[in-house]
Amino acid sequence: MCFCESLSITNSCYIAKPNTNQISYVRWISIAVAALIVTCSVGFTIWVIMHRKKQPVRESQHIFLIMICSGTLIMALTLIPLAIDDKTDSPKVCNIACNSNLWVFPIGLTVCFAALYSKIRRINLIMNAAISFHRLKVSVRDDLPPLIGLLLLNCLF
Repeated sequence: MCFCESLSITNSCYIAKPNTNQISYVRWISIAVAALIVTCSVGFTIWVIMHRKKQPVRESQHIFLIMICSGTLIMALTLIPLAIDDKTDSPKVCNIACNSNLWVFPIGLTVCFAALYSKIRRINLIMNAAISFHRLKVSVRDDLPPLIGLLLLNCLF
């Protein structure tokens, strides 16, 4: 954009036209990308549930795969409030949308990383038990405290 286009001349005074940085067509691209990611996350979750008895999914432990899918779904939902613009919505709606991103994205990221951390922790517990020749069974209940702890820390700070 040329500098001259951003100025309007009124009675020999130069008045700058305000640039409101409205996103117009970009909002539809972000909503489409969000819809694509949500569709993939839901589709992969359904696939994991349907094939949870098969060996590759059973070895990957389907609860972690579902946690990763739900974390990416939550993170994809942050694209929808980012598509809200002051051209179409009130300032109150824009403020709510902007503030919701500060909560929604970190929660999705925490769910994804809690799944990865819990899986690594589970492997570490099993390997440490194997070193001392003890048999150990780690259940899903043992994986919940890291998720709850990380979400709680996320909300506190």
